[in-house]
Amino acid sequence: MRAAIAVTEEYRMAWLDRVLWRTAEAVTELGYGKAVVSCSALTIASRRCIRDGHTNASVGEVFLDLQTDREVLAQRVLQKEGHYMSEAMVHGQVALYQGASAEEVDAMPVNSEANKAAVVDEISSILAILEIQALRLDT
Repeated sequence: MRAAIAVTEEYRMAWLDRVLWRTAEAVTELGYGKAVVSCSALTIASRRCIRDGHTNASVGEVFLDLQTDREVLAQRVLQKEGHYMSEAMVHGQVALYQGASAEEVDAMPVNSEANKAAVVDEISSILAILEIQALRLDT
């Protein structure tokens, strides 16, 4: 994406496999009880890949569905000096996005149009309810 080329579904699935492998390694081999992974699982297929990709039954997932208007996203990217993503790429990502289906009970909506502190607080509250502590980076 840094080269301003959209990622193909084939590449995305290979990348998600790698993310799953590293997450499982952190939880099982390195002895971490839980891991928090941030990625853009924009499609139902991507989220299914994550759900179905666990080889360890003790590894579960929850998806935080950051819900924001495309124009708000585009404006935020334009305000970030030197950001690799163009406005057209933002619109492409939004077009690719598939909202959580009714069956995806592990997807929690988050209003990410609010200011950054409010979004971080909402996510922290969700993680606390799920008894997951995340390192909070206020950057």
